[in-house]
Amino acid sequence: MMNCREVSRMIADGSAEGAGFLARMQIRFHHLMCGHCRSFASQLRAVGTAARAHMDKQESSSTGQGGIEDRVIKKILEQDDSPETTTKGGNS
Repeated sequence: MMNCREVSRMIADGSAEGAGFLARMQIRFHHLMCGHCRSFASQLRAVGTAARAHMDKQESSSTGQGGIEDRVIKKILEQDDSPETTTKGGNS
């Protein structure tokens, strides 16, 4: 049987999902016996869900404002169209 340290490490680094059948069964059995590891896995899922929701919110708000790339390109184009930049070069 796996101990708490092994189970929590596998859960935290995500290797539990890619583990073999026997290892996954050992983790499940350990979770049946150990409330602390069940709580840890539950809390880790909650943190992951909250982090993904936060990242989705950040991405949607940045695209809603045009995104940083769009703002930089717009600013460059505005500077290229200004009369100061066209007369300074002497070629225009």
